[in-house]
Amino acid sequence: GITGQEEVVETNSPDLKLYPNPARHILVAQIDGQAGKPVMLYISDVLGRLVLQQPGETGTAVFLDVRNLQPGLYLVVAKWSDGRSVSKKVFVQPQL
Repeated sequence: GITGQEEVVETNSPDLKLYPNPARHILVAQIDGQAGKPVMLYISDVLGRLVLQQPGETGTAVFLDVRNLQPGLYLVVAKWSDGRSVSKKVFVQPQL
């Protein structure tokens, strides 16, 4: 079940690396695993609202433009067609 504080299990799985974190302009999502498998990336705000989604592939880097997002904490979720998913938190910094 979902408890208020630990709604997302932080994972050290090698499937998803996000950098830079905090991000200001472009967030790079490096998705490891069997190359060429389609994956969908979703970025949600702390209220759970989807603010960005972008397709990608495992074994590649996906560039996510976060310049239009409000500063704050976001959840990035990578979902595969087989139902697997992995998530990480990222902080978006204010634009200079």
